Amino acid sequence: MYYEESENVELKSILSEDIKNEICAFLNSEGGTIYIGVDDNGKVIGINESNRDALDSTVFNWISTAFYPNPRTLISLSYNEDNVYVIKIKKGIEKPYYLLKYGLKPSGVYIRVGRSKRQAEPAEIKRLVVDGMNAFGQSYEDVVSSKQDLTFTDFAIFAKYNNLDIENKEITLGLKNTDGLYTNLGLLLSDQNPYVVKFAVYDDNLDFKVKKEYTGSIILICDQVLKFAEEYNITSAKIIPSQAQRVETKSYPGSSLRESLLNAFAHADYSWASNIKIEFFDDKCVITSPGGIFDGTFEEIMKGKQTYRNPKLVNILYRLNFIENYGTGLPRIVNAYKPYNKEVNWDITFNFFRVELPNLNYKNKSFNLSYSIKLNNVQENILNAIIKNPNITYVELAKIINKSEETIRRNIKILTENKILIRNGSKKEGYWEVINNH
Repeated sequence: MYYEESENVELKSILSEDIKNEICAFLNSEGGTIYIGVDDNGKVIGINESNRDALDSTVFNWISTAFYPNPRTLISLSYNEDNVYVIKIKKGIEKPYYLLKYGLKPSGVYIRVGRSKRQAEPAEIKRLVVDGMNAFGQSYEDVVSSKQDLTFTDFAIFAKYNNLDIENKEITLGLKNTDGLYTNLGLLLSDQNPYVVKFAVYDDNLDFKVKKEYTGSIILICDQVLKFAEEYNITSAKIIPSQAQRVETKSYPGSSLRESLLNAFAHADYSWASNIKIEFFDDKCVITSPGGIFDGTFEEIMKGKQTYRNPKLVNILYRLNFIENYGTGLPRIVNAYKPYNKEVNWDITFNFFRVELPNLNYKNKSFNLSYSIKLNNVQENILNAIIKNPNITYVELAKIINKSEETIRRNIKILTENKILIRNGSKKEGYWEVINNH
């Protein structure tokens, strides 16, 4: 048998106290297998026949007394054909599992990250508590809200427009529990929702061009963010002589931007004291939401597996026509970039889900400005702005550069006369092109 360490395989040459930590980590993560009698390189050492009984006794004792909650039904022990001791651990249900000796704190709680274990941070322990609640059908959405004096002015507007009766279906939709108390879902949907979503646009120097914070009903925030983000999904156009029509390219193709934003809203872990962040840089859009993938792996999600940290919120987003609810969001994001040979970057941890969407219209501005004339600051700013957006107008240039439209026109005339800048197509439907004639 071939042995190699992975996310769900750990190799140990001998039994040691540290294996209790490994078991705890697998219980709190996705489960796995520990092979005892194999070194780090995968070489089989095996177990001495005379030590088998002592080995069994020690591990059985650990399972019975070392952990809380008790994991005996999740762990199986055996010897394989290589005389290797095999400890198989299923994914735990009653998370968090911890070492009784240390209690429910970082020194007693372990998680699996990649091919190794580590102590969980306080925020991660809180996440595990929420995961444990979800396993028994009590998600964060279902917990009674600490605020009960709630109003739903904005949510009601969206509901009415989409023929969703919220007044008579507060319990059915999950806004209230069967005792008539508002839940955390109700709080998220209410005008009093404390959750803040942050939106930023940066310039070349990573200084803020736009800095906004959205508050109110999570539905209102979602709608506002989708609309505002689309303003930065700029379409560039290029006229190709062999084609009758100009070729248009969106910065973020297809539904990639919308799907990424909706994925963040639908699957964020709202139990965390953190925020969804949307950040636009020159070369990319970065969307970060608290909480990693819930109850599954990235590969499973890409194959169509549906997992819901917030099933009732997902249902409402579906009823309000924000999402289709078919588990195709992430594949759509990836497929949108395939025709352009660009890859979406994912950074998924236990704590956060981060996606980087490359800007298809980004062009590296590090060209050599060695022209026949010396460019002034206004002219350099005009060229840089046009490189970012070849469709930019005189009015937009004036606003960005903070100069009058007359000044912009005068400097563009100088640039065109010196063959530094040309206009392709008509005044109305054409685009600018910077000529690097160094």
